[in-house]
Amino acid sequence: MSSSPNTINIESLPSWDYEQWTHTEPPQTNFLKEKLLIRSLDLIRDDADNETVCYEIVEKALKAKLFNIAFEAVHTFSQKYSRGFLESIADIFKRMEYWNHISEEFISYSEKSVLEASPCKSRWTNRYGCQDQRSRTLGYLGRYHFFTGKPEYAMKLWEAADDCIAIDMVIADMCETIAKKSPQNLESSLVILDMIQTKKIKAETLAILSEYA
Repeated sequence: MSSSPNTINIESLPSWDYEQWTHTEPPQTNFLKEKLLIRSLDLIRDDADNETVCYEIVEKALKAKLFNIAFEAVHTFSQKYSRGFLESIADIFKRMEYWNHISEEFISYSEKSVLEASPCKSRWTNRYGCQDQRSRTLGYLGRYHFFTGKPEYAMKLWEAADDCIAIDMVIADMCETIAKKSPQNLESSLVILDMIQTKKIKAETLAILSEYA
């Protein structure tokens, strides 16, 4: 999808100490909220069409920092490859504050499921239209691996995407994050930026990076 790893100088990239960029959200204890969400999950666990409720439980659990319930709700989706399922995984991996709570088992489950899913339009529209949610989710999964020390694997996930724009927007956001949080590594943003295929997104990102030069 994006540029081949062979065209990117991986060795020129630093190790990213993303934990210095943002605080880790601590899990919260709210027994009543937890009890209500678990009861809700139990009620629809075997429902053949529980996508909407599962998605709501994931969102409510993330907002309450009840991470284990969010992860369990993802496993509970009856339609494993539905749009809500893909959006839930994207929402979990989108925020760096959540990363230290994600287990290797959940990462593997998420990647396998998303790679096996079919393209589907996101419910969110931006100035480039309505992107493919599967690709958007692969973008955030790749972003996680890129900043946690596996850039080559991140690129493999991005190359498996169907929607170039969805991936390019994630990479553009990564470039700005580096410039903002680690300005001494601005040159690394330019290396990463070369993976962006969409001319307008690349041009916009260059203009944004100029603010940090």
